[in-house]
Amino acid sequence: MHASLHQLVSNSFWDTTLDIDYQITQLQSACFAFGYMSKNKLLDEQQRYNKHISNDAFATTLNDCISNHFNINFGKVENEELNAFLEQLTELLNAELITNNDLLIAVRELHDKYKNGYVIPDELIDLGVKLAGNDLKSVYFPFEKGCDFAIGFPAQTEVKCETANQADVFYADILAILANRPISITQVDPILSPSLVVSGGLEQFDAVISMPPFSVKIPKKINDIWSRFPETSMMAEVYYLRHMLAQSKNRVVCFVSNGFLFRTAAGEKLFKQDMVDKGWLKAVISLPSNLLNHTGVPISVLIFDKTKTTQEVTFIDASTDDFVAKLTNKRNRLVNIERILSSLDSKANSQICVSTKADEIIENDFNLSPNRYVVSEQDRDLKTFLSKFDLVKLGEVAELIRPQAAKHSHDEQYAFQEFGLSDINPNGELGGSGKTIMVSMLERMKVKKHLIKANDILIVCRGAVGTVCIVPEDIPENAVANQVFAIVRIKGHLTHISAQSIYQYLISHYAKHQLNALATGTTALMLSSKDLSNLDMPIFTEEQRKAIDETRQTIKAKYTQIEELEGQIAQLNKTALTF
Repeated sequence: MHASLHQLVSNSFWDTTLDIDYQITQLQSACFAFGYMSKNKLLDEQQRYNKHISNDAFATTLNDCISNHFNINFGKVENEELNAFLEQLTELLNAELITNNDLLIAVRELHDKYKNGYVIPDELIDLGVKLAGNDLKSVYFPFEKGCDFAIGFPAQTEVKCETANQADVFYADILAILANRPISITQVDPILSPSLVVSGGLEQFDAVISMPPFSVKIPKKINDIWSRFPETSMMAEVYYLRHMLAQSKNRVVCFVSNGFLFRTAAGEKLFKQDMVDKGWLKAVISLPSNLLNHTGVPISVLIFDKTKTTQEVTFIDASTDDFVAKLTNKRNRLVNIERILSSLDSKANSQICVSTKADEIIENDFNLSPNRYVVSEQDRDLKTFLSKFDLVKLGEVAELIRPQAAKHSHDEQYAFQEFGLSDINPNGELGGSGKTIMVSMLERMKVKKHLIKANDILIVCRGAVGTVCIVPEDIPENAVANQVFAIVRIKGHLTHISAQSIYQYLISHYAKHQLNALATGTTALMLSSKDLSNLDMPIFTEEQRKAIDETRQTIKAKYTQIEELEGQIAQLNKTALTF
């Protein structure tokens, strides 16, 4: 934000006279548009600012000439305070210290910073616009904040928006004024009642761009007269994408949460299969995390091309540090956009890009996460390491057990010791006595199926995915693992596999890379039993297993020495001042 505008906004008293910060943002944005239109004589002479305007006259002018989508709320803002703000703004405009673009930037920053507010960052607007293609005559922007993408297109491009959010419509009206370009926007739910209808059906556009709301669930089947939704899905992304495709002649660019990429529930899987079969899915681009102000959910871009006929899909992994500029501890900015675009255009396989045939996508059960297909430097290191060994799937040599929740009650009589993530010692073993849980007779039979034994390996499958520990010999007979773990128990008849060697491999950076690549989830990472079962494991020779076991014993001895030294240090600290 321009320094003069920042000072003007910071010195206003409205934050103490309006009930919520969004009302402050709306009123300041309205003043910016009003001041700009007054200065540039875009209002009738009697409507322009001329040293003084009443609150009522300001509201009337705003609704008549700027936006009739704003239900103005002055709260306790006195008329003098409004005029003081407008007077300083007018001075800045008349002195040409600020431009309409400065006002536009200020409005977007204000809307990005109020509680629960957000805008589409400039770099994502730039990426979305460039992915949509060149020389577009018409572009459609459904759902919230579509107007952010609209201002990225030249004035000669016809842009139309639909959103159910009234405040979003007001925001679009202000942007249209300050960006000096017409933006057609309608307040309507595009899914339930699309308004852009022409003779013959829904209006068609050269391209459609959107970042629909994340993690929205559809409570019931939608009654749609336009036949847009052949699949039924609990989550909304399928409906958003189907609607966008229904109003596009050619290109669709949609920003989605990463959760949609790997989910394979019935409706989502059917949609993905249809897109691959038709050849419409052009590319999937994963982006860095923390690009948005209102959520830390990682996002990706789906690009569809209805004129495309080949079933190959380009996957681009732009989630690495090469594409991140750190803004704050919780906010990143996307960089190196041109590298993403050149990778998409060239279709040549590279460190971040791969062109994948439909067969491979089918083998991955229509998981569209780029890290399933793009071979990174870590992937190559892993492949080189594993090439030295015969390989086996983890599920072939071990039983995988997923503990179930037990109903604990102090009134019950059967006790178990439950171990969790916090019970893992620095040496990679479970320690302590765990947490006592009391269960009923019925629950006891269920819990007994999940007792852990010495030399079991525990892998964290929720949250801190990939954390691994091994169960020591002195584990209590009634010990159980809680639900964050998967229990890996080597099959008893195998003599060429040892728990110690498997544990040592699972804590290596090779296995951690495998586990991280298999993890799915947005707010919390998860490992499925199926993916864990398919984990590639090297088969070590007897000599190698012996060396690993000896190394493991050395490591445990070193940790014992560390504990002894820490005890000695603690004792010295206690007696340091004893004279």
